[in-house]
Amino acid sequence: MYILLCSNGQYYTGSTNNVERRLAQHREGEGSNFTKKHLPVKLVYLEEYDSIEDAFFREKQVQGWRRKKKEALINEFMRRYKDYRKSKGLKVGDLVTLYLKIEDSLTKKIFEEFIKNNFSVFNAKSVVINEVEEVDIEIEVMDTKIGVSIN
Repeated sequence: MYILLCSNGQYYTGSTNNVERRLAQHREGEGSNFTKKHLPVKLVYLEEYDSIEDAFFREKQVQGWRRKKKEALINEFMRRYKDYRKSKGLKVGDLVTLYLKIEDSLTKKIFEEFIKNNFSVFNAKSVVINEVEEVDIEIEVMDTKIGVSIN
């Protein structure tokens, strides 16, 4: 299940068994009639499920939510980011290095999409060890909002 932020400020909620392909379809104007009319779109939230049926069920649940509830879901990560930033004494403009172990290509794509949309990347190095990609990435600390307000 995923949530896109459209150019008109509205959210589009969908589900798929291939988020990378589906996101590309949306960006090319082939994803849905709604997103086609409100390009560009930006991935702002994603949940993974073992079955498309579970993802579709969650999609329908989230579609029934009011905007504020969707924003609370999206903003949860950003609140954690701000708390982390504060706990480490980081200020906007500081450079930090993230170290991650990425065990599957979907997680890597989601991470890359999030970083690309929300941070300035200065250096990125990765190496694959025992089929697990280890990534060192240096990013600028930003007061990022992912297109919605954060209090």
